[in-house]
Amino acid sequence: PVCAVLNIRRGEVFRGLFRFGRSGLERLSQDAVVPAGGLAAGLPAGALVLGEIPQSLLEGASGADRRFRLAPAHLNHTRAAVVALSGLRALQAGRPSELGTLLPAYARAPDAEARFPAC
Repeated sequence: PVCAVLNIRRGEVFRGLFRFGRSGLERLSQDAVVPAGGLAAGLPAGALVLGEIPQSLLEGASGADRRFRLAPAHLNHTRAAVVALSGLRALQAGRPSELGTLLPAYARAPDAEARFPAC
């Protein structure tokens, strides 16, 4: 299993769980917002964690009893080429995306909305 992590601030991370299957990455569960300190508790045994890894997880990563692995530092960077390759594979499989129909997937309200709700 692979756990992709994105720091969304306020002590929370956005997490996606995947595995490598016959057609590439397959989703294991819905993406979720979890407390940064509780990320490790929800990981499947042997998961490879990559992305914006919270400091609390890095500090707990030194124990021999941990259930997860950390990706090497050189693999922990977002690469445009990976996104492009994903798009190319979707296009080749007959699943093109229209730029005008792509929408962001927000995990929660932006910080500005949380601090200054609409009147």
